[in-house]
Amino acid sequence: MIIIIAFGLYAWINLPRELTPEVSVQSAVVTTLYPGASPEEVEMLVTAPIEDAIEENVNKVDLLFSTSSEGRSVIFVDFEEISDRDFDKELENLRTAVDQVNALPEEILDDPRVEEFDISFGFPILTIVVGGNIAETQMRDIAENLKDEISDIKNIASVRMAGLREREIWIEVNPDRLKAYRLPISAVITALGTNNLNLPAGTMELGSTEFMVRTMGEFSDLDTIGETFITVQPIGRLLRLKDVATISDTYEEVRTLSRIDGQPSISLSVQKQTEGNTIALVAKLRELVDNRRTVLPEGAELTVVNDYSVVLKERLGILETNAFFGLVLVVLMLLLFIGWRNALFAALGIPVAFMATFWFMSIAGYTLNGVALFGLILVVGIVVDDAIVVMENIYRHIESGVSPKVAAIRGAEEVGWPVVAASLTTICAFGPLMFMSGVTGQFMRIVPVMAILVLIASLFEVFVILPAHVAEWGKAKQREGRSRFDNLRTRSQGAFTLSVRITGFFVWFAMFFELIRNRYVSILKVTIRHRYTFVGSVLFFGLAACLGAFFVLDRELFPGEEFPQFYVKAEMPPSYGIQETTEVIVQIEELAKRLPSTEVDAVVSNVGLHTFMSGLVRKSVTYGSNLGEVIVELTPKQE
Repeated sequence: MIIIIAFGLYAWINLPRELTPEVSVQSAVVTTLYPGASPEEVEMLVTAPIEDAIEENVNKVDLLFSTSSEGRSVIFVDFEEISDRDFDKELENLRTAVDQVNALPEEILDDPRVEEFDISFGFPILTIVVGGNIAETQMRDIAENLKDEISDIKNIASVRMAGLREREIWIEVNPDRLKAYRLPISAVITALGTNNLNLPAGTMELGSTEFMVRTMGEFSDLDTIGETFITVQPIGRLLRLKDVATISDTYEEVRTLSRIDGQPSISLSVQKQTEGNTIALVAKLRELVDNRRTVLPEGAELTVVNDYSVVLKERLGILETNAFFGLVLVVLMLLLFIGWRNALFAALGIPVAFMATFWFMSIAGYTLNGVALFGLILVVGIVVDDAIVVMENIYRHIESGVSPKVAAIRGAEEVGWPVVAASLTTICAFGPLMFMSGVTGQFMRIVPVMAILVLIASLFEVFVILPAHVAEWGKAKQREGRSRFDNLRTRSQGAFTLSVRITGFFVWFAMFFELIRNRYVSILKVTIRHRYTFVGSVLFFGLAACLGAFFVLDRELFPGEEFPQFYVKAEMPPSYGIQETTEVIVQIEELAKRLPSTEVDAVVSNVGLHTFMSGLVRKSVTYGSNLGEVIVELTPKQE
C-alpha cells in the first residue's frame, strides 16, 4: 500500500494538466489568401476550383465544406475513419491535387497552404494582451520581446500574435515625374529588383584556402533605397529613385484590429506542448508578466485574459473536495457502527484507489484533463462501497469471537463473488463508451477508462490490502477480564468520564437506530405481502418519471462551464469597412464598461474577424471587414 500511495503521489504531482484531452482528427484545412477580393470573387475564383480538384483526385472524403470571406478562402476536408497510414496517403494526395490547380488568380500572395487540422489549436492556455497609450512601434517591440521570452519556457509549443501589422517599405511613385522623365513604371521595378539582391557567387581559392563568395546587395535603410540608380538622363545626370518617388517606413494596411479597454493592442495566445502542465505553465507566465510590468515604458500595460487554468483548478478542487468529504463521511458513518479502527481500514480504499489510478495514468501516458476529472468525480462516491461490504462482513465475524486473521479470510471469501459482480455491472455500464467512434469517442473514452481503473483498483484494495490490514492490526472482541473502562478509571477519572459520555452517545444512537430498524421491518413486511403491486407501481412511476425527464430536461454532452468570460459577436452588412465596424464595436465596448467594475477584469475586442469558441468545432477564424467581437473578461470567483 505504501508503494502504491508513494508512486501515486509522484504521478499526481507530475501528471500533465490540461483542460481537454488530446484528440486527433483525420481532417485537413486548405487556406488561400487573395488580398482585396470580395467574398463572391474568392468563392468563384479560388474556393470553387480547389473544391473541384479535391473532389476529382482525393478519395475517402467524408465531408467537404468551405468559408469564403474577404481576401481569404478556407476549405475543410473531413476524411472517413481510416488508418493513420491511409490518412497520410490521402493527405499527400490532397496536397498534390491543390498544387495542380492552375486557374487561380495571379494576385494570390502565396500558394494554397494545406495543413493537417489540429484540434488543440483552439485552446490557448493563456492570452497576454499588450496595450496602453503608447506608439505602435513600442507596442510591437514589447510584444516581440515578450514572445521570445515565452518561447524560451519549457513545454511551450507556440505563441500566436494578433493585432500585429507587418512592417512594410512603401515606395509611392509620382506619375507626373515619371511622365516628365519619360520612364515606365517597369523601369522602377527593374531597378529595385536588380539592386536588392543577396545571392551566392560560388567559391574562390587563394592558395590552400577556399572562400565562399556572396553578393551582398540588400537594402539596409531608407536612404540606400532612395539612392537606387534608375537611369541616366540625356544631360548625363543620374536619375535616382528619390527623384521620382516618396519612400516611407510604415506598416501594412489594417485588416484586423485588436483593442483592450478601448485602446489598440497586440495579443499573444500561448499554447503548450502535450507533456506540459497547464497550471504550472500559467503560473510561470503570470510571473513573467509581473516581472515585465516593472520595466514597461510609461503608459504601457500588460493584461492576462483567457486563463483556462481557472476551469481546470475548479475541477481539481471539486475532485479534492469530494474525495475529502467522502473520506470524512465514510469514517464518521462507519465509526457509529463498527468502531474507529475498522472505519479507518475501510476509508483507506479512497486514497489507495485514486493513487493507483494516477500511477497507471502516468505509465499509460494519459493527462489529468477536465474530462478525466469528470470521470473520477463520477465514481468517487462508489469507491468505498466494496470496502464497506467486505469490512462489515469481517466485523461480523470478529463480533462472533473469531480472531481478526480468520475473520479477514472468511469475511472476504464469503462476499467475494457478490462484490465482484456488483463492480462488474458498473464496469459493463461504462465499458461501451470506450468503443464510441469519431471525435466524440476519442473525447469521451477517458471517462470510462478512469471509472474502470478506479473500480479495479478498489477491488484490489478490498481483497488484498484491506484483509491484510485487519489481520495485522485488527483487534479481537474482548470477552472476559477487566474492561477498558476499569483500566481507564484507575488511570484517569477525567478520561473515564469522557469515555462514559461517548459510550452513552453510542448507546443512544443504537437505540435510535433500533427504532428506525423496527419501522423499516414493519414496512418491509407490508411490501412483501403486496410485492406485485409494489413492484408494478415502482416500475410505472419510474418509467413515467424517466419519460417526463427525457422530454422536459435539456440534453447536452457536458453541463455548461462557468468560464470567467463571455463573448458578444457582431456581424454587420457586407458593405461595412473596418472603420464602420470599429464604430459599432466601440459602442458595445461602452456598454460593457458600464458593468460593475468589481465584476469586470478587462474588455478585449477584435475587429475584422470572428474567433471560434471551441476546439471541438472544425471552424477556422472567420475574417471580414464587417465582423467584430467583444470579449468581456470577468473577475475570477476567488477574487
